[in-house]
Amino acid sequence: MDKYKILLSEISNAIKDLGFKKKGSNFYYNSDGNIGVINLQKSKDSSSEITLFTINIGVYSNSLKIFDQPGIKSKPLVADCHWRQRIGFLLPEQKDYWWHINDNISLDYLITEVTNVLISIAIPEIKNILLIKIWKKIG
Repeated sequence: MDKYKILLSEISNAIKDLGFKKKGSNFYYNSDGNIGVINLQKSKDSSSEITLFTINIGVYSNSLKIFDQPGIKSKPLVADCHWRQRIGFLLPEQKDYWWHINDNISLDYLITEVTNVLISIAIPEIKNILLIKIWKKIG
């Protein structure tokens, strides 16, 4: 199994107890019919020697879906979300950030770093955005 797939599996194990379910490279959290999304996006510049990836997060509102284009599935992509952000802009540097996986990287260190970013920054931000009243069911 390649390191990227191991990373995805370990992230899934780390955040499933927080209510997230894995589908491909996406992780979904349901809250009152609204959906928080975490996506690990591989770069088109990845190669057999190096995998580059970033993290995108989003919130999809069931209340706002009436304004969406038809065809959005029950598991929306980050691009379908009504609010979305790249993780780098939530980090102290506030700029786009891409992790690198190659033969020299310590997979244990990478898993710890990415999991910590998700648990300490991404997931609290998603849950905070989910609290906004506009996301709540109208009616």
